[in-house]
Amino acid sequence: MFEAGERPPEFGNQVPDQRRWKRFSSRKHRPGPIVIADEFMAEYRRVKAATYADLADRLGVSRPTVTYYMALLTKLPDDFVAWLRAEKDPEVVTFFSERRLRPLTRLAGPAAQAAAITDLLSRAGAAGVGAVASAPTPYRI
Repeated sequence: MFEAGERPPEFGNQVPDQRRWKRFSSRKHRPGPIVIADEFMAEYRRVKAATYADLADRLGVSRPTVTYYMALLTKLPDDFVAWLRAEKDPEVVTFFSERRLRPLTRLAGPAAQAAAITDLLSRAGAAGVGAVASAPTPYRI
């Protein structure tokens, strides 16, 4: 179950037990929602799908799944999407899930989105997600 090598910095001086190691290992290689959305968008453009339903059939997922992920790319602010795309910290990838980001896509106007993103970043900081300090300037807490 454990891997030989250096102790990941996420554990600090603590010796990880089996449960913590399993949780860490499962997050380590999980793609973030923006990466998944990028893959959907690339496939959408590659096959020139007429609708999201056509793309969903092709990918073997539901139409709402495609719609939710595509909304992340089309309705969230570009600088925030670029930050999420570049972020490789497993804690950030886990915290900013599609389910957490979905409500932001429904907000009307950039001011409401900026306030919601700032609130989400502050909740991430309170949850111990350390990489939120590198968030884009307009949203920093």
